[in-house]
Amino acid sequence: MTDVPCNGCRACCQGRELVVLHPSDGDQPELYHEKFFLPGDPGRWVLKHKANGDCAYLGAKGCTIYAGRPAMCRAFDCRKFFLRVMGDMNRHERRAAYADGSVDKRIMKAGLERVPSLSREEIQQEALERLRRRDNAADAQKRR
Repeated sequence: MTDVPCNGCRACCQGRELVVLHPSDGDQPELYHEKFFLPGDPGRWVLKHKANGDCAYLGAKGCTIYAGRPAMCRAFDCRKFFLRVMGDMNRHERRAAYADGSVDKRIMKAGLERVPSLSREEIQQEALERLRRRDNAADAQKRR
């Protein structure tokens, strides 16, 4: 897997994206001071945001806890997110997702700009995953 070439981009750290802490993936909630319980799920910790929507740990030069950032942050790849949204949603669904805030246009733009840095194999893997998701959705629909 190629590293995401962020080059100073902080799109995924801005806005109100929920960053859920996952102890099963190595996160240690006790190490994060800027957190709260997810409403309706008192056992799940989420990182706080600043008043402007930025992650509480986003500083002037980037992530202030980069070496110990949560598993969600380590795993997130805006390029693959872009490919997933483009592959899984039609134009109408994407517009609705932008409007309701469930998909952030800044992250989509960042992903689009960085897609060329993915290897051919990674792009093919994303395409196979998309087909699996579609097959699973079709199977689930048939069972209803």
